[in-house]
Amino acid sequence: MRLSRIKAVILAAVIALLSISVLVAGTFALFSDKTETNVHLQAATLDAKLYRTSVTGKRVDGNGVIVGYEDKTVVDLEQDGAALFDFSNVLPGVEQEVTLKIENHGTAAFDYFVSIVNVQATSDADKALLSQISITFTPNGGQAVEFSLGEYIEKGQNVKFGTLTSGETATSAEFKIKATFVDEGEIDNSAMGGKVVFDVCVEALQAAQ
Repeated sequence: MRLSRIKAVILAAVIALLSISVLVAGTFALFSDKTETNVHLQAATLDAKLYRTSVTGKRVDGNGVIVGYEDKTVVDLEQDGAALFDFSNVLPGVEQEVTLKIENHGTAAFDYFVSIVNVQATSDADKALLSQISITFTPNGGQAVEFSLGEYIEKGQNVKFGTLTSGETATSAEFKIKATFVDEGEIDNSAMGGKVVFDVCVEALQAAQ
């Protein structure tokens, strides 16, 4: 009788343990799921390319005579040694107009600006020549801006030419820059032998509303 009672207690304990095991197992048997969301950010690119597509006007030939001139060779202005104008000698009446093409190869729209910078004129002859060189900026379909090299700080810096949007293929626009040794009115002969150096800077900045 006592043995049967001990078996019954043991059996009850086993059943209790099994019940606990079932309860514990049931606690970890809930449905579960996991969701991951991946976010990928890629910065836009601002990539402008600049080319000279033509230069026309008048220049001095090897005989010292002013003659007409035209060159439609496409020049990548980012290459070393690329020149905007072809001035080796100037006289009153010499002029050259270059057509430039700017392209947007990036994924961000940009505004583009043109400036005359780094003007160098030290001697009196240099300064006399400086005042007789006229620069004209002409945006494509826009209003021309004209000034002398001596006025470049006031009028020839950060002149906005337009905006280029981005696209699946490169978008582009053309504009013109003209340099002229003015021959109207009284010529300042003290400019003879003068030398003027200047740079043309084209800057692309991210467009913003």
